[in-house]
Amino acid sequence: MLILLSTLIIFQGCSRDNRALVDIGRLITPGGNYAVGTNPTSIVAADFNGDGFTDLLITNVSSDSLSLLLGNGDGAFQDAIALKIGNMPRALVAADFNKDGREDIALANAGSEDITILIGKGDGTFQPGESYKTHRSPLAIIVSDFNKDGKADLAVALKSDAAEIFLGSGNGTFKRGQTLEVEDTPTSIAAADFNQDGILDLAVANNGAMSNNVSVFLGQGDGTFKPSGQYGTGMRPLFVIAADFTKEGHLDLEVVNGVGDSLSLLPGNGDGTFKPAINFGAGTGPAACITVDINGDGLLDTVVVNNLSSTMTLLLGKGDGTFYQPPINYETETGPFTIIQFEFKRGGRKGLAIANNAKNSISIFQISPPPAIPIRLPTS
Repeated sequence: MLILLSTLIIFQGCSRDNRALVDIGRLITPGGNYAVGTNPTSIVAADFNGDGFTDLLITNVSSDSLSLLLGNGDGAFQDAIALKIGNMPRALVAADFNKDGREDIALANAGSEDITILIGKGDGTFQPGESYKTHRSPLAIIVSDFNKDGKADLAVALKSDAAEIFLGSGNGTFKRGQTLEVEDTPTSIAAADFNQDGILDLAVANNGAMSNNVSVFLGQGDGTFKPSGQYGTGMRPLFVIAADFTKEGHLDLEVVNGVGDSLSLLPGNGDGTFKPAINFGAGTGPAACITVDINGDGLLDTVVVNNLSSTMTLLLGKGDGTFYQPPINYETETGPFTIIQFEFKRGGRKGLAIANNAKNSISIFQISPPPAIPIRLPTS
C-alpha cells in the first residue's frame, strides 16, 4: 500500500494578500501495484501493441526476463505478460530502429555482456534481432540520434570504465562506434546539448568509490565525442539527468548520490562546462530521479526514489536550482530502484511508474492536473 508519509501545506495564488491553503500531496495519488519478475531494474513506456495506450516494459535482472504491462489508457494496466528474454537484463530503451512505425527494443544484458535488439511486431510481441558484444557488462543504455542522420543510435555505460556508442543503420542493425574512457563503474548516462551548438553531448555518472564525479563529453555531430571534463558530485553517484533547473536558458545536471543520501546539482554555464555541485538531502539510499513540474508553477520539481527507506521524495523547485524544504515523502513498496514518467495515452494525463527491486513489483502513481491558479510557496 502506498501512503503519504508527510504533507506540506502551501499557499495557492500569486498574491500574499489572497491565499488559500492547499496540500500539494494530493496532486500525486496511488494508482496500484503490479507483480513482475525477480528484481526489476528498469522501465520503458511506449505503445507496444498499437492500441493508442501507453504500455510498460520492465527488465527483471534475476529471472532473465521482461515483463510487459499493457495499458488500459486510464492509468491502470493488465497483469504482466512474462517474456523469457535476456541474460541478466539490466536496462532497456524503446525506439523505432527499422523505421516501420513500430516500437523496437534495445536490451542491455549484464550477464552475457551484450546488447540485444528486439524488433516489435506491433501487437505486443517481438522477434529477436542482432546482438552486439560489449567490452564489459552494460549497466545503462540510452537512445538518441548522435550523428544527425535521422536514425536512432545507442550509448551504453559499461561496468568497467567505459561507455560505447552504437550507430543505427535505420534497418534495425547497428555499427560499433566510439569507445569513451570514463572513470570507475559508470552506472548512468544522459544525452543533451550542454554547449548550445545543436549537437547532443553526454554526461556519465561514475559510481566507483574512487571517482565520485560525472564525466562530460561534447558531441561532434558525426557520432563521436570529445572529453570536456569531470565534475565532482556527492559520494557514489548512481544516476544523472539534465534539465534547466535555474531557468537561465541552458542545461544543468542533477545527480543522485548512492552514499550520503543526497542529490548534487551542477549548474551549467551554457558552454559545456559546469559550476561546482550544490548538494541537497534526499531519502535513505536514493537510487534514481526524474524532473517534472508537479504543482503547475512553471518550475521544475524533482522526484527521487529511495531504495533503502522504500520511499519516494518530492522536492519542489524554486527555479534557481534550489528546492523548498521540507520535502514530501511517500511510502512505496520495498526497494524502489528506478522511476519514469509516462502518459496514459498520447496527449493524456501523466503518471509515475516505479520499479520495486526487492518487492518484484511496479508501483503506479497518478499525477493530478494542477489547479488553474498555480500552487506557489511564498517564502522558504
